Amino acid sequence: MGIEDDEDDTIVPRLIAAGADLERIATLNRPVDEWGDARPFTIPDDIAWLRQGITETDAKLVVIDPISACMPENVKHGVDTSIRRVLMHLVELARETRCAILLVRHFNKAAGMSAKHRGGGSVAYSALVRSVISAAPLVRESEEGAKYALARAIGNLSKGPASIGYSLESSPDNEEVPVVAWRGTVDLTADQLVGADGAKVADARKTAPMRDAAKQALKQLLSAGPMRSDEVIEKVQQATGAGKGTVQSASKDLAVIKISHYGDDGAISHWTWELPPGLQRVKEPDDVEF
Repeated sequence: MGIEDDEDDTIVPRLIAAGADLERIATLNRPVDEWGDARPFTIPDDIAWLRQGITETDAKLVVIDPISACMPENVKHGVDTSIRRVLMHLVELARETRCAILLVRHFNKAAGMSAKHRGGGSVAYSALVRSVISAAPLVRESEEGAKYALARAIGNLSKGPASIGYSLESSPDNEEVPVVAWRGTVDLTADQLVGADGAKVADARKTAPMRDAAKQALKQLLSAGPMRSDEVIEKVQQATGAGKGTVQSASKDLAVIKISHYGDDGAISHWTWELPPGLQRVKEPDDVEF
């Protein structure tokens, strides 16, 4: 189940270049609404649709990329219990069908945190699954030519395996299609891979990098204009992994303008945030996608 990459021009060419047997791979079409139009897959509304796809294809592995795009609109991304309730539907489906389910997440921008806390959104994503594997670029190319590595951040089923290095090379048949070239093992942990060797979460959450990430995300998000404060806080938390207090502190650092709005009853209905006049935001290469 791919949300971001097109099947014809990205997924299938890469599978072919990797030597995959396409007869053993299926892409599930999106569910349709009452008018027959395709709509986004969401959990738990479309669990029955996914179960049917697994049963019809006798699938042994389902890949959902990315999982954040499949969460319902009313989920509270910064609340572990809210995320856990949604993910439990996938846990039960995997147990029922005996099919492994692989969830893809992007890193947040919280430099200094441990690998298991670098995934975007709630820590519940990492806490509920049996294994978490981090993929990231190496600071220096290894002697075997590895530029990236896979390292297990969490594992509840077996002894931790060695981290594996790899590089991305052009396919012999199409230089525009990348293929993975495995480069042997690399001597580093998942925390070292993400630059957080030995970092304690309680300390890392208080460090400047987390606050800086929240400030950058705020500037990026509010550059489009005023937004409701509750929406801003939720989106920044989801993108960076910052706590609500950190987002509030970052907003003070930026002198964000906060305006109250009143309802018909005279009470405050909501607040909006906007950037102060003259605060220029320069697009940066590591901008997040909201």
